[in-house]
Amino acid sequence: MADLAALIDQLAYLAEPALCPERWAALDRLRRLYDCRFRDAARRARPPLVVLLGGTNVGKSTIFNLLLGQTVSRDCPTPVGTKAVALSVRRSWADALLDPGFLPGWRKLAWHSPDEINEPFDDDQPRLYLHLRDSGPDVALADTPDIDSVRRFNEREAEDLFYLADALLYVTSEQKYADEACVEYLRRAMRFTKPVLAVLDRGERDGQAFADFSAVKLPGAGVTEPAAVLALPWLNIPGIIDGSVPPPPSVGELRAALDGLAAAGPELVKRSARGAALGLADELESALAPLEAERGQVAAWEQRAGEAVADAARDYLPHVLDPDDLDQAVLEALAELRVPGLDWVYEQLGLVGRRMRLGARLFGHRLGNLLGRPLRTAEDVETERLSRERDQVRRLLSEVLAALRRDLQSCPAELRGPLLARLPDLVGNPLEETVFGWLGEVETARRAIIDDAKARIVADLQTKGTIIRGFKAVTRTATMAVSVVVALHTGQVGAHDLAVAPLADALTKAFLDKVLGDTWRRQLEAEVDSRRRAALRTWLERTAIAPVLDSLPPSHRAGFAEALRDQVAALAKEEA
Repeated sequence: MADLAALIDQLAYLAEPALCPERWAALDRLRRLYDCRFRDAARRARPPLVVLLGGTNVGKSTIFNLLLGQTVSRDCPTPVGTKAVALSVRRSWADALLDPGFLPGWRKLAWHSPDEINEPFDDDQPRLYLHLRDSGPDVALADTPDIDSVRRFNEREAEDLFYLADALLYVTSEQKYADEACVEYLRRAMRFTKPVLAVLDRGERDGQAFADFSAVKLPGAGVTEPAAVLALPWLNIPGIIDGSVPPPPSVGELRAALDGLAAAGPELVKRSARGAALGLADELESALAPLEAERGQVAAWEQRAGEAVADAARDYLPHVLDPDDLDQAVLEALAELRVPGLDWVYEQLGLVGRRMRLGARLFGHRLGNLLGRPLRTAEDVETERLSRERDQVRRLLSEVLAALRRDLQSCPAELRGPLLARLPDLVGNPLEETVFGWLGEVETARRAIIDDAKARIVADLQTKGTIIRGFKAVTRTATMAVSVVVALHTGQVGAHDLAVAPLADALTKAFLDKVLGDTWRRQLEAEVDSRRRAALRTWLERTAIAPVLDSLPPSHRAGFAEALRDQVAALAKEEA
């Protein structure tokens, strides 16, 4: 189940643990359950584990010692915050229980005396003292901290043992049997299908408390078929543990019930694994519920962000794409509609390009002299165009980022901070550098738009190729002849001569509209306009929204929760 392990390891929330501790507590339970039961190392052969669970001062340690026939765990009248776990097992199972896969993350120490179990320690690593014996029940028997302790550390130790337990020896008393914190463990044991051996300590079988415990509280928690329900009298009598004082008959019943669990052996472990798989599914849903809530909130923000970007794209008036891309595409398409011979002469002379540049210089010089100030050069016009484009895109990007920050205010407080931290902070130089990158992208987009439009136009021209070629040949021949005559007559290139060179293409373009109609031009103009805005929208999404979405943990991507549920379902099927 390597895939399941990887998915559980990747599961995370955006909310900080301090803001939403209950979410992270559910995730912690899910991970610890998987680590204790289903990691590869945790599946190795071991004896059935019977865990004593109960509240404070109910006699767990006394019963634990009684079943072992010696004092292994020191009983305490009050909850001890630093209390560790005492685990007793036959010596032949020592290696299996010292394996790192058994209770991973725990510090495993050899047991020497009952006093060391309650010694204080500084770190938060749970401790287990392994008591080895040559006789006694053929189970691993664990004495755990109090499950109603106010200390989270004690509760975590008890939960780890609960997840790993193949059966529970639930100990309570006449004062504690109705405590909800303790009864909740019985409900969970039923969800995990764990056998429960219930003991009412310091009680009498014919007493009212035992009747209420066995007939009301246990069935109310779902324990309808317990391994046994026993009432034990006061057992804290010197000599009763080591056998020098004869124990009451109910102690024999308790030992017989424990031997019955031991006899189940491997089948008990398999049953427990199946129940743990069902419990894992329950814990998974507890962990996924807040995750899916977060994913829904992120998706809602992403939708609003997309709307802000779409509004910006609709307001976009591209400047850097001037002169009109469609006219440029038409000119290039006409150049591809070849007129053999004439086109070769026309291109060799280079009349169009050279005369347009010469005309611009002569016209600018003469007009500048006429007006008394120099006229703007082509470089000046291009610089102004780029400046307008840069100012507009900077404004649109800043407006989009501001809108995204406003939209985040509608997210819950625990989600707002993490998402704001992921939103690009583009001001000053970073903003200018980002916009400068757009100018390079838009020029590439312009070339692609022109090439695609030209391909469409060439395809249309082929349907009317003969008549357009003829018109093109006539107009180019006529304008070339006029240019040559004027040049021979005047002996120089004059201002009046500059208009005739591009006249052929201008006339051909006008004729093209007549031949093909206006529909094709309107369609192409709409396509060009759409692609211009689409290019900006894509860039804004990549610049403003993608950094947020790309930085989300894998658990917030589409399909993650579904894959995790499928893997847990496959595990449950495998265990069944």
